[in-house]
Amino acid sequence: MRHGVIPIAILIGCLPALQGQSPVRLESQVEPAQVTVGDLIRFTLTVTAGPGVEVDLPEPDPGLGEFEVLGHEAAGPVEEEGNRIWTVVYTLALYETGSFEIPPVVVSYRGEGVQAGSVRTPEHSVRVESTLSDDSKDILDIKGPLEIPRSLWSLWPWFAAALVLAALIFLYLRRRGAEAPSAVSRKPRLPPYDEAYQALCRLRDSGLLEEGQLKAYFTRLSEIIRRYLERRYPIQAMESTTAELLDQLRKMALALDELKLFRDFFPCCDLVKFAKYAPPVPEQERVTRLAFRILEVTRPAEPDLPATTESTPEAAGRQPEDRRRHGQD
Repeated sequence: MRHGVIPIAILIGCLPALQGQSPVRLESQVEPAQVTVGDLIRFTLTVTAGPGVEVDLPEPDPGLGEFEVLGHEAAGPVEEEGNRIWTVVYTLALYETGSFEIPPVVVSYRGEGVQAGSVRTPEHSVRVESTLSDDSKDILDIKGPLEIPRSLWSLWPWFAAALVLAALIFLYLRRRGAEAPSAVSRKPRLPPYDEAYQALCRLRDSGLLEEGQLKAYFTRLSEIIRRYLERRYPIQAMESTTAELLDQLRKMALALDELKLFRDFFPCCDLVKFAKYAPPVPEQERVTRLAFRILEVTRPAEPDLPATTESTPEAAGRQPEDRRRHGQD
């Protein structure tokens, strides 16, 4: 009997250590922790799961405790050292003063050979201060209406000032119209591909990556591709979340390899922009190449130039030579 009790006691003593080894790691961060009424609060969750583990990310919720959820955006997964990483960003606001707690957020997981379970974030304290200073005065009473003078002669300075102001505005608009460049002389806007390609080249040579300004670089990189897509396709790219943008691109009936480029490019940019992820140099170069690759695979085909027929004998004699020269090229 005693020999059976000892292994059981050992197993019970090891249970806390075994339970502490979770296949999913959940990290949370609140920024800033002290705000004034109505300020935006960023609540970021980073979920890291091991191989073969599936996670259920938290769904958008209109409220977290007493906080109002103004935005919810999920990015990932991104592969890193065999693990997969998701990032969920909540944008919160509160319109009362005092100390408040963001309640725990639960992430469930499951997988083959893995016992289903869940992890949760700790409670985060946020201090909300009033926008009024302590020594601010009470609200003053509304002043009564001003009395309008009954004599028109007392208003003549105002009429004169109004006439002078109107004359100045007229002269200014007339002079501005004379100096405005004509529509013919304005420089036409580049096509979407050329504009985006030149912007990518300038960004690549800007030195932001060498200076370690990763967030600025990847934010600008994402904006260039979004602006290109908005000009290239009839979609709203600049104001859409990554999930909304990918859904719009899917409805455009693009090729599968093109959609795969977008699914790989935008989540990587979002991790750097929202989760402060610092990708290694090879990853930085890979994402930059993805941006150039997106331009190439979605570049519209150039229309064929109409063939011109010359009726002169000299032109007819030059046609075989021109064809031979093009064939050699």
